[in-house]
Amino acid sequence: MVIAATVVTALLVGVSHVLLAIVVRSQASRQLDTRGKLIALRSEQASGYVLAVGVFTGIVLAMMQTDGFWIAQALIASWVAAEIANGTVKVVLYRRGADVG
Repeated sequence: MVIAATVVTALLVGVSHVLLAIVVRSQASRQLDTRGKLIALRSEQASGYVLAVGVFTGIVLAMMQTDGFWIAQALIASWVAAEIANGTVKVVLYRRGADVG
């Protein structure tokens, strides 16, 4: 069930990216400036930390021999939390307007 949900999610993400590229063609091939690249790098770093904590939590749950359902829920929740952290850090850094380098 979890594998099917992951496959469906990946397909939906791919389809949404294609549709957005078709609808907003002017920005589909737009290159980020240096500041945008640095902000993207910082946000990916922060989301990586959040995801790492979530995966570690999943490993601890597996070591405690918790039911597979709860391990899967912890991993999916960490994935969602990492994406939320990614977007939040981007918004904060863009709104701050300061140099991120």
